This record gives sequence, structure tokens and C-alpha cells, in this order.
Amino acid sequence: MTWLFLALSGCRHTPTPTTSLEDTSTDNIEDTDTTEPTSEPSAEPASEPSVEPASEPSNEDTDQPSDPEAAIDATREGWNLVWRDEFLDSEIRTDRWNFEVNGQGGGNNESQYYTDRATNARIENGALIIEAHQEQYTGSDGTRSYTSARLRTLNQGDWQYGRVEARIKLPFGQGIWPAFWMLPTDWVYGGWAASGEIDIMELVGHQPNIVHGTLHYGGPWPQNVYTGDSYTLNEPFSNDFHTFAVEWEEGEIRWYVDDVHFQTQTNWYSTAGSFPAPFNQRFHIILNVAVGGNWPGYPDATTVFPQRMEIDYVRVYEPDGSTVSDPTKLMMTVDTSCTNQPVNSVALTGPWANNWDSYSTVPATNNGDGTWQVELDMPTTDIEYLWVVNGEYENLVGEMQNGGTCAPVTDYWNYANRVWSLGSGNPTVAYNRCTPCP
Repeated sequence: MTWLFLALSGCRHTPTPTTSLEDTSTDNIEDTDTTEPTSEPSAEPASEPSVEPASEPSNEDTDQPSDPEAAIDATREGWNLVWRDEFLDSEIRTDRWNFEVNGQGGGNNESQYYTDRATNARIENGALIIEAHQEQYTGSDGTRSYTSARLRTLNQGDWQYGRVEARIKLPFGQGIWPAFWMLPTDWVYGGWAASGEIDIMELVGHQPNIVHGTLHYGGPWPQNVYTGDSYTLNEPFSNDFHTFAVEWEEGEIRWYVDDVHFQTQTNWYSTAGSFPAPFNQRFHIILNVAVGGNWPGYPDATTVFPQRMEIDYVRVYEPDGSTVSDPTKLMMTVDTSCTNQPVNSVALTGPWANNWDSYSTVPATNNGDGTWQVELDMPTTDIEYLWVVNGEYENLVGEMQNGGTCAPVTDYWNYANRVWSLGSGNPTVAYNRCTPCP
């Protein structure tokens, strides 16, 4: 159902804050690639042969595909698969990945030496293993007390827009810093971070159940800034595999964990180009496990080695054109799966609905998967809103008192209202929560 708003109102240094901050660190500065701008990547037959020799068995005869990866279903509604690595080979494919070998600290005062040894990166049982070890290692950059690996698809897998996802089991422990991220291939807008950086997933090992999604942009260091958010699981990410993804289109980037949408960003800038710069150029994928650094701190007596990141697959998709969003519409979605009760009715309300009147709510459509949606005509200003489930209005006061940020229009005592900001994407939230449903 489409509704037109006649009256509208609007009464973390966490590692990835939700507002733009001056980034005084040099997180993930890519300084090892010379293509990058300088800145502060034969047996006899058993019987008589027939007139015609036997032909070689075809794929149809053996029922085995010529490409083993093709036997793995990677279909995703609305998307076409354009690149993948399922890690089915016995060795890492050098036509897809290249190693960065250095002990330069990644621009973050990290402690590891990245090598190309099988000790640090290899294929095991259909997964890419990146493993950090505590050991003395000496290379051209000197001696380090830890080793690990950092792989990238530079000039072998480079994309502008699409869905980039990987299924990963993460390491843990003080000073351990795994990452699945992207850097620009051509550095169109200059050195880091004027040309941008997309962090699909990062985890700092002393917080094993929290992952972060971040954008770095702005000017060259130290004029760089960053914005982002985090996703919290009810158990460590080291317990099992999880899928991490971004969906990147012109002017909008969305983050997902296990297909739960937890963040959308639509506001960024580059000092060397107009919006949507810098995120309108080719980027490539990086997988690494850092040890130590400005953000995670350094290993201590509690840190267990070796620590490994296991990557089941990496896949890249492009839109198939079947799900083009309508820029004149706003789709509001609520996840009710964590209400722990049958849900019979869901509606949206706000000051624009006859001043929160219970008889003027906008009914939602049941998607059949625990989520409900309302389609609105695109507002022309910020709007406040709350969801109503089974006749009960959301009460987010407690969430805000405990450090939540999802309902910024609040007195922290009597009311706490959500806000959709003009120019942001289609929001998905969990009923009565500031964090996604587990």
C-alpha cells in the first residue's frame, strides 16, 4: 500500500561509529603495492580392438562437470554470479589470488610478517586457510615475532558495484585481527583514503562475537574519515562459519551477516571528486589475518597460537535487473522473528499518522519469513516512526538507556522514536530492538 506523507517531523570512538569522524589512525593503509599512489596490495586392450577405437569418455558419460565449482549451487535471487573461488583445488590459484609479502605493519603498527608460505596460507578440505603463527621470521623488512598471510585479487578480480560475499570461520584472541575487505584498484582519487576503502568484515579478537563494517574516505591521510556500524552475535564467530557480504550500488552500500541486513551507508565524500566518489571505481578483494596493531592491541598471555581464518568460498555477483528499486518509493521492513510469540498484525506509525493515532497506522504486508514491509511514497524530509506488532507499540526507551542508537528522538525516560533520514536507504530493523534478531 502506498501512502503519501502530508506532515513530517523530526523532533561509537567505537571502531566503526555511525557518524563521520576524523580518522586520526591510518587503519588499513595499503602501502605495499607499487601501482598505488604514494601516501602516508599405455595398456594393451583385453580384447581385439574394434574397427573404430573407443572414444574418450565425455562429461555426459561420467556425469562429472568439467568445472567442479559448477556443481556447487551458488544461485541467488536477483543476482548473477560473475566470479567465485570455492577453493576446490589442491593449491591456491595464482590466476585468482596474489600474495603480499612484507613486514611493514600495514600502516597500523601491526606485528606480523606476511609470507607466501604454505605454513601461513594453503587449501585444506575445500577451504582457504590463513593462519597466524607466533615465530621469529626474518625477511627483507627485518625480523618479526609473528607470521601470517594476506591475499588479494588485484588485477585478477576487480569490480565496480555488485554483491561481494564470503563464508568464513573467524579466529579469536587478544591481538588477532581478521579482515575481509576491499581497496581501489586504480586509486582514481589519490592516496588512502581519498580513493576509499570498503571493510566488509573486521573482527578484533578480544571481542569474538562482534564484527564491524566500515567505509574509509575523505582526503589523503591524515584528512581521512570513516563511518560504520557493528553486528553482534550471541556466540563467538569462531564457533562456526558465517556469511559476510556487502551489496554495493551507485550511491549506496549495504552490509549483511548471514543475510541479515544490519547497515546501509549513503553519505560519504572524496576531496578529489564529487559524489558518489570515491566509491564509483574498481575495487579488489583482500583477505588477511593481522596480529597486533593500533586497534586490536597486541597478543598477551591469553592469546593462543596458531590462529586460523577458514574461508569456505568467495563469490561476486552483479544485479540481474529483476529487482530494480523504485527511487520514488521507500520500503520499510521490520523483523518480528525474535518476538517469541505468534504475530498476527504489524503496522507502521509516526507523528505523520495523525500524531501517532492507533487508528491511523499503516498496515504492513507479511513476507512469510518473519519480516513485514510497508511501501511509502518517498518522503521529502526526515521522519520519525515506530512499529506496532499485535497492537503493541515498540518501546525502545530501555534500549537507549543501555547505549542503543536506534531511536535518537528520546528523553531516555518516556519515549524513544526511530528516525529515517532523508537520502538513506530502505531500512530493516528488528521489532523492539536496536540490534538485529539473533
